[in-house]
Amino acid sequence: MKIPTPLPPAFVSEGMRLMSPEEKERYHRFSHIPSREMYLAARWFSRTLLGELVRRPPDTLEFIKGEGGKPYLVHDRDLFFNVSHSAGTIAFISSERGETGVDVEEARDRDCLNLARHFFSPREIKALERENSPEGVVDLFFRIWTQKEAYLKGTGKGLPGGLKHYTVPCVSGDSLLDGFFIESFDPGPGIRGAYALVSS
Repeated sequence: MKIPTPLPPAFVSEGMRLMSPEEKERYHRFSHIPSREMYLAARWFSRTLLGELVRRPPDTLEFIKGEGGKPYLVHDRDLFFNVSHSAGTIAFISSERGETGVDVEEARDRDCLNLARHFFSPREIKALERENSPEGVVDLFFRIWTQKEAYLKGTGKGLPGGLKHYTVPCVSGDSLLDGFFIESFDPGPGIRGAYALVSS
């Protein structure tokens, strides 16, 4: 979902109505207005979709945090979900099969090769070094990064040894990583995304 900026006043009012007191408190702690608006939009979007899925009014949904801070519905623990937002784009995923994760990122040059050498596996670094253009490096970097993030959000916890100790499917060529199916998607121009689902 692409979020309009600035948010229309009616959108802000509805988002504030749906949020819990804790969510409102966090909303007011944001000093950066675009970040504050993205937080509200993400809460509105996820609450609205979850309410439809579990057939409950979105303002009555209650959440708890599991290991690693991952949110779950208090009264509907069999529904797994995840949300991510970046650069005005919100992605949401849900599943009744098991844990799931999603990540979206704005694909822009952030000294990608240097970052990769700190966080990526040797195989992923070599794949980046083989790219023939700066644009190709940025594109592949964010495909790798979002797949790593989606997987980590799916597991709900960090991994021993960090990000360097596994290679994601867009480089390995495998569709599965430790029981998770991981796939990339492009939600809009200049945005890269990936989702992870427990394999059936």
